Amino acid sequence: MKSIKYCMIIIMIMTIITSCSKKEVVSHKYTFEGESTNWIGELEVKIIENITEKDEIVEYDPEQKKEFILTYKGEIDDLKPLKELKYKFEYRCGSGSGKIEKHNTKVVSHNSSSRGGTLINQEEVITVTVEHGEDIEIFELKSTD
Repeated sequence: MKSIKYCMIIIMIMTIITSCSKKEVVSHKYTFEGESTNWIGELEVKIIENITEKDEIVEYDPEQKKEFILTYKGEIDDLKPLKELKYKFEYRCGSGSGKIEKHNTKVVSHNSSSRGGTLINQEEVITVTVEHGEDIEIFELKSTD
């Protein structure tokens, strides 16, 4: 009998504690695309906004995951003589970059994630710069959503 009382008390306490806080999760997914003479670029952004309210205090904890994909339009053999390929993508609140020294694929992928800070929004225009050999190509990615 005492164990039933204790269980009931624990259930009541848990109900009171959980009813005092509210949590909301908001998700967004944006895709940005664009191309130049030799390259196709795509940036996929997944945002999860965790909003918690407890005792009239609101906590905001956003998480942002980005995948940048750069695809060469030509043949892989065209890239093999190059010593290095550099790429950069820039947006209002940040950037990403990388370089490739071995060209055994036409597709380059760059993944990153961050917590907190400024988030990419759907209206942004992302500027992509690709340096291959002595050539530099600059183009924009825009939202497809």
